[in-house]
Amino acid sequence: MKQFTQDGNVYEFPDDWLVVPAYDELPFFKHLSGNQAIMAKGCDIVAVCGDELWLIEAKDYDRKSMKETRPKSTELATTIARKGFDTLAGLQVGSRYQSDSEVADICRQAVNCKKVIVCATIEPSTAISSNHYDRQFLHQIWEQLKRNAAGYADKVYVTQNRDEKSWKRWSSRKDPSSR
Repeated sequence: MKQFTQDGNVYEFPDDWLVVPAYDELPFFKHLSGNQAIMAKGCDIVAVCGDELWLIEAKDYDRKSMKETRPKSTELATTIARKGFDTLAGLQVGSRYQSDSEVADICRQAVNCKKVIVCATIEPSTAISSNHYDRQFLHQIWEQLKRNAAGYADKVYVTQNRDEKSWKRWSSRKDPSSR
């Protein structure tokens, strides 16, 4: 299993997945995001499984260090959709100009995938949440993200750590050190 911490959560992916955690922190992508003409925003995790490219955005509003309050579902869905689109563009750049050969190879494999899947993993704040409110919020994000990413994503998912779904082939849990 490939294990790493991202946005206050521990993720574990099967060994046969190609995974780039903290994709939006890679030097070549940070250059794109700092470019005044582009101002690209990237997803937190890029993962390749077979012919599927997973663009995963992690949001955890339950960490003590979390300074931002949870945005409206429309704002969050729009942000995640833009990050997915910008990540796709960044993967094209990374496949040609990334100096780290391992990351460049993953970028090349990513751009050759036949399916693009956008997934938001969202942990609501336990201080303000209830199960019904959380489910409604996540469903609203899913509906809006599906519309916003329709031009480039084959599928869209919204999940939490506790969700066990057939499509979710990795696991995630809260990192106790960030609580």
